[in-house]
Amino acid sequence: MASNDRLAETFASLATATLKKEPIPAGWIWPVAPIKFSDGVTYHPVISDGFSAQASPGKREHRGIDVAFRRKSANDRRAEYPPNTQSGTPGYFSPPNTPIVAGRQAVVWSVAEGPKGWNVVLSHGKPYATFYQHLARVIVEPKQIVKAGEQIGTMGSSRFKGAWRHLHFAVWYKGFGDGASIDPAPSMKTWRFAPSWNV
Repeated sequence: MASNDRLAETFASLATATLKKEPIPAGWIWPVAPIKFSDGVTYHPVISDGFSAQASPGKREHRGIDVAFRRKSANDRRAEYPPNTQSGTPGYFSPPNTPIVAGRQAVVWSVAEGPKGWNVVLSHGKPYATFYQHLARVIVEPKQIVKAGEQIGTMGSSRFKGAWRHLHFAVWYKGFGDGASIDPAPSMKTWRFAPSWNV
């Protein structure tokens, strides 16, 4: 009985750590590389949809964040990346083949293809792992060591009807899966960017 109580306490402490949004160490890199167009304009990735630990009226549960590029105006890049298509929304867009990079040095834990596109899990050593979803292409394999900022694949979509290109990114703390997800957004304010990719 005592051992069951200790086990319950352990799970409770892990849940509390998740809810407290444990800080992520400095030195990480945004998981999407900036993009640079031939006209010289550079776009840095932004969070297009934030983290939500539980559903509430008007808001769905979203145990991770979505990353894309914000349009600089209502008409920005509309010809190349029309809103309400796979290329983007009225506020955001993402070119095909946009590089997805490792947020920190890691070992590739898993690579899998599912109904929402390819996904990759990177293990950064206890207690952190990261999850990258909706990839169109993966260029790493399990057990491979990757450096911070090294490309692991290219951006795709969830493949659902009406879906548009973006990255779903999650940081897992002391575990694997949605139950271990913590909100990376506060820490990402200090993260660096990988080198720009020429569109």
